[in-house]
Amino acid sequence: MSHEATNWAIKQRGLKPTTKIVLWHLCDRFNPDYGCFPSQARLAHDCEVSRSTLNDHIGRLETAGLLRRAPRVDPVTKRRLPIRYILGFEPGFTPADAVPVRKPDTNLVRKPLSKPVKEEEEDAAARDSDFDRFFEELICNSQAPSPIRGAGVCAVRAVR
Repeated sequence: MSHEATNWAIKQRGLKPTTKIVLWHLCDRFNPDYGCFPSQARLAHDCEVSRSTLNDHIGRLETAGLLRRAPRVDPVTKRRLPIRYILGFEPGFTPADAVPVRKPDTNLVRKPLSKPVKEEEEDAAARDSDFDRFFEELICNSQAPSPIRGAGVCAVRAVR
């Protein structure tokens, strides 16, 4: 814990409340000798938010130029280590050196079709007549003739 770091976080203005809480907890985990590298699970637990929400707010802090993420990899096992967060008050901090951690979203929402897909007219007409026939039979089998309604659809079908 660094009082310098938490005081710096409190002095930041123009942030949304949850974004400021994330910054404050990052600063609370800052060690002047080693830096700041809490796991996302720990930060999400401390801030009482989900990991996806945490990443959104960390992205906002990066965009605002208040921190930078530096991914770390174990040189022997090649496994990812917790990310090193470089905070804006640290000596030598430059937001332009930010290293993007997230890959671009690979599940992009596709644009809607600009024109409807055209069906061949014969197929569409055949399908429509099949649906009409099916629903007429369904209605005729489920309804008894009513003196008020008369014979209705079933009588028309019988005449055809």
